Amino acid sequence: MKHLVAGTAGHIDHGKSALVKALTGIEMDRLPEEKRRGISIELGYAFLDLPDGTRIGMVDVPGHERFVRTMVAGATGIDFAILVVAADDSVMPQTREHLAILNLLGVRDGLVAVNKIDLVEPDMVELVAEEIRETVAGTFLANARIVPVSSITGAGIGELRAAIAEVAARVPERGIGSLARVPIDRSFAIAGHGTVVTGTVASGTLRVGEEVDILPRGVAARIRGLQWHGAPVEQVFAGQRAALNLAGIKHDELARGDVVCARGAFVPTSMVDGLVVLDRNQAHAVKHGASVSFHLGTSEVPARIALLDRLRLEPGEQGWAQVRLAAQIVARRGDRFILRTAGGDATLGGGQVLDAHPLKHRRQRVDAAIALEAIGQKGLSAAVVNELHKASAPLRVSALCRLLGEGRADVEAALGDAIRLVPTGADAWLYGREQADSIAGRVLAALAAHHKEKPLLATGLALTPLSSRVDPERLFSEDVLAAILDELAVAGKVRRVEGTFALVSHRVQLDSRQAAIRAAILDAALARPFMPPTPQDLQGALPFPPPQIASVYEALLKSGELVDCEVCGFHPQAIEDAWRQFEAFLRQHGQATVSEFRQLLGTTRRYAMGLMQHFDAAGRVVRDGDVRRLP
Repeated sequence: MKHLVAGTAGHIDHGKSALVKALTGIEMDRLPEEKRRGISIELGYAFLDLPDGTRIGMVDVPGHERFVRTMVAGATGIDFAILVVAADDSVMPQTREHLAILNLLGVRDGLVAVNKIDLVEPDMVELVAEEIRETVAGTFLANARIVPVSSITGAGIGELRAAIAEVAARVPERGIGSLARVPIDRSFAIAGHGTVVTGTVASGTLRVGEEVDILPRGVAARIRGLQWHGAPVEQVFAGQRAALNLAGIKHDELARGDVVCARGAFVPTSMVDGLVVLDRNQAHAVKHGASVSFHLGTSEVPARIALLDRLRLEPGEQGWAQVRLAAQIVARRGDRFILRTAGGDATLGGGQVLDAHPLKHRRQRVDAAIALEAIGQKGLSAAVVNELHKASAPLRVSALCRLLGEGRADVEAALGDAIRLVPTGADAWLYGREQADSIAGRVLAALAAHHKEKPLLATGLALTPLSSRVDPERLFSEDVLAAILDELAVAGKVRRVEGTFALVSHRVQLDSRQAAIRAAILDAALARPFMPPTPQDLQGALPFPPPQIASVYEALLKSGELVDCEVCGFHPQAIEDAWRQFEAFLRQHGQATVSEFRQLLGTTRRYAMGLMQHFDAAGRVVRDGDVRRLP
């Protein structure tokens, strides 16, 4: 069964609600005040079943100028429009404003019903139809069918139903593969059931029992039950009018403007970038910094306009802009919005969201406008590039999906050749050329600093210590760093040396005398592994000038070829030999004193203390009073 939503539009008292009732048999005006005053104040809902099995959800909107914000909330989720014009009134102000709003919201199909033909002569119907043709010229209804009807006598209702079927046959059904969103237009309680919200499923699919987020409120709920046009169902799809029975939240905690979203799929925003179009019938331009009322979905938020490619937007013009909101909303690329005056008394124009989580721009940011134009032309692939451009570090695929409001499969399918994906377990990392270049620069700088600190060491830095220098805030995974190091290796900038990464340009530069001193020091340290010679011992024992011995000795400590244990430098091999013996002793006896450790190694207390303090600092042992034990 095909599911579509149609929305009425038109001036007050042109018979929209009565026409829907004539088509469906369902009363639109449910509030006592609506029945008393004879006008629609809130949104009304019905459904129409067509002969081919298509079910049309009908959204009836109020026509009074005071309730245009309610009309916008109802019109946002429709697939096609039914513009209603009374034959005894013809085109009126809200006829034009509703038509402009529908056009700005991107509605692309529909028809026109000339209602109340029972009140006028046939030639008047023809005149009204001509005025309608002039009014809809240049809009999505320019070639729409115009059907004369009377909701009172029933004249033309059959023809109107047939015309609706023609439109429904050519309007595509919304895809159900995207992430679920239902902008809430009503929230109420039903005895024995609790909280119920209603809205048009803008995208995706929701199922009974599913956990959902309610944004931007930032609360979670569970779907206890679902109804579609009054009938219980197990799931609802994009394009359906639905009622959601929610568990875990009270109805008075929710309001129009909140959005029921797939769990963990969206991030609220207080700024959007996009294309803004000013209605051609506006009398005044919109200036940079202008205050407006911003309408998206069922939300209405005060905002300011920051124009990116000009200082003012003239009637009928379009331009790139950032909309800065006074409160958070839920938006994604492609969403249509309406801009009204700050007081909400006139429609200024509208636009389309292209970046739902932009950086804050200064005015006349041409580079930002260029990026938005690319997103508008290339879609998701350009949006992915834009998100990575804004990021200071590589992004998790899951985080990118939430920022874009897209599923992982769609995001991965949109990755271009310039974007790298690094799988890591259930998630993955993405980075672009900018992130790679930035990280590579930090890698090369870190290795250069390391080689300067340890000039006698041929090796470089292993992955983990290099990561701590390059990414001290742990913004991305070591897997990303490893991938970028591989790129640097292919580019001939780094090389692997004994499990470390070093600059290709790095060479240990020792003259023959320094090389001889180095070898003699290391041999002496290994000859007495647990009582190695001090610098003073070496200067008295080796046949080299003391300053040169001191210089090479210091370099060996810096390079790690000798491990500084305060007393003197131990050979790394001696450190590991000492630890193997000590660890075995601790596993057998549970604990040890410094004296026992000294006796174990056959050394003096001074050397034993130096080694023990080294193990303390490395976290290999835990001190408990006068004894050490394994952690």
